[in-house]
Amino acid sequence: MAMSAADLAGQDLNLIPAGVPPAGWGGLLSGPELSSTGLAIFCVLAPIACFAVVCRLISSWKTRDSENGGIGLADYCSVGALVISIAQEIIVITLGDYARHMWDVPLAMMLKESLFKVNADLQCQQRSKLIQTTAQRMFAQSIIAWPAIILAKLAILFLYLRLFQIQPAARYAIYAGVCWTFMTYLPNMFISAYFCAAHPGEPWDMNVGLRCANKSALKWLVVSACMSVLLDLYILALPIPVIRKLNMTGRKRFGILLIFFTAFFACVCATLTLVYRILLVNTTDTLWLTAQLWICNLTENFIAIIVGAMPGASSWFKSFVVPTAFFAKISSTFTSTFSTNKSYKSKPSKSGSSDGSFRLKDYPGYDHESQRTLHGNESAPGALGSKIQVRTSYEVRQI
Repeated sequence: MAMSAADLAGQDLNLIPAGVPPAGWGGLLSGPELSSTGLAIFCVLAPIACFAVVCRLISSWKTRDSENGGIGLADYCSVGALVISIAQEIIVITLGDYARHMWDVPLAMMLKESLFKVNADLQCQQRSKLIQTTAQRMFAQSIIAWPAIILAKLAILFLYLRLFQIQPAARYAIYAGVCWTFMTYLPNMFISAYFCAAHPGEPWDMNVGLRCANKSALKWLVVSACMSVLLDLYILALPIPVIRKLNMTGRKRFGILLIFFTAFFACVCATLTLVYRILLVNTTDTLWLTAQLWICNLTENFIAIIVGAMPGASSWFKSFVVPTAFFAKISSTFTSTFSTNKSYKSKPSKSGSSDGSFRLKDYPGYDHESQRTLHGNESAPGALGSKIQVRTSYEVRQI
C-alpha cells in the first residue's frame, strides 16, 4: 500500500493492511496461513532426518577400524546440515505470523517493534533487550539457509566419493559437483549479507526488509535456483553408470530405487523453489510467496539429509535390527503368512488339476508310491494298482 509517513501520522497501524486487499476481503488475519503447514512438515521430516543421521554415525563408527571406514567428512557435513536446518526452521516458526498474504498482515507488524508485545510499564533498557525485529530474524534465516543446503549436498557427494573412490572418472565427476555446489549457493550468502542486513548506522526497520526484496537480488536468486535444479539432477544421475554395472539382487535394486525415488522429491522441491523465485520478481505479495519458499527449502534440505544418510541407516538396520529375535519373529510371521496366502491361491479344485491327476496330502496310511505315480511316474511297479488305490481313497474321503 503506497502511503507516505505523513499519511500514516496519527493512524493506528494495527488496522491498516500491509498490502492492497482484493475484492471480498474478509479483514486482517482472516485469510489462509502457511505456518501450520510448515510446522507439520517439520514435525514429520526432522525426526526422520535425526534418526537417519544417528544411524549413519553409528554405522560409520562401527567401521572405524577398516581402511576407509570410520566417521568421515560426509558424516560431519550431514550433522552440520541437520543442526543448521533445524535452527533455520525454528527461526521460521517464530515468523509464523508473516506466513500470510500481505493484505492479511497489519502494517504495524512490518515495523520495528513487531514480534514481541512489551508492557508499557517496562523500563526502556529492558524493552531494548526484549525487542526482536522481523528484519533481524529474516536476515538470520536467510544467511544460515545457504550453509545448510551446501552441507546437505556435500554430504551426498562425499558419500559418493567414499563409495566410488577407486574409479578416477567418478572422482573427477564428484569434484566437479562439489565446485558446482559452492558456485550455486555461496554467492547467495554475500547477497543476503548486503541486501538483507542493516548497514552501519541504519536501524533494523521496514526499509531493510524492502531492500531485501530488491529486484536485482531476486534476479540473481532466480539464476541460483536454476543452477540448483541442475545440480540436483546431476547428483541424482551421478551414480547411475556405476550402479548399472553392479550385479545386485532384486531386493538391493529395490532399495536403490527407493533412494532414487526419495531424491526425486528434492528435485521437485528445487523446481518449485525456482518457480516461486521467478514469481517473486514480479509480485507485491512477497510474504505469501516467501512462506512457500520456506516450505520448499525446508523440505529440500531435510530430504537431502535423509538421502545422504540412507545407506548408513540401511547398514545400521542390517547390523543391529536384523540379527535380533524380535525381527526374526516378525520376519517369520510375515513369511509364513505370505506363503500361506500363496499356497491358498494356488490350491487346485477337488475335481482335479489341469493335467488330470489329483494332488493329495501325505497321510501315514496311504501309499506314497501311488502318489508318485500321480505325478507322472507311470512306469513304476504297481502303477495301475496304485492309481486305483489312491482314487478310491480320495472318493472315500470325499464322502
